Amino acid sequence: MKSIHLLLLCVLNVFTCSDSMEKQDAVVSIFYESGTRMSTFAFKIDAKNITITKTGFDAYKTEQGTPDETWALFLELISKIDLNSIENLNPPSSLHASDRAAYGRLVIKTGKRTYTSPMFDDDNPPSTIQTLIEQIYNTTENMGR
Repeated sequence: MKSIHLLLLCVLNVFTCSDSMEKQDAVVSIFYESGTRMSTFAFKIDAKNITITKTGFDAYKTEQGTPDETWALFLELISKIDLNSIENLNPPSSLHASDRAAYGRLVIKTGKRTYTSPMFDDDNPPSTIQTLIEQIYNTTENMGR
């Protein structure tokens, strides 16, 4: 009887640990920031909320709940990206370095770590993350901004 109880505990422990490991590696939030000397745009999405903040002349802040299908779409787009490569992306242009274009930066947080892209020109992101950046702007437009 004790051996059956011990076996049952071991099996439960294996399933609990694997679920915990998956949750630790799951995407928790996505943050995108772009800006110039005069203004910034910040977009943050997680499973519960979408927050958009803009500073400068036309400053605003808006927040709404995240629809399940929107979060699922973002997770699908991220699943196509090698997160470990984000920090080593090569921007196709660097006009942001001389203030000739707005900069952009992407941050993806998982349960284990944070992945941050190098700065790139907001209107010319690396091809690896271009679809994700486009979806960020589409979501912003759908929120009336």
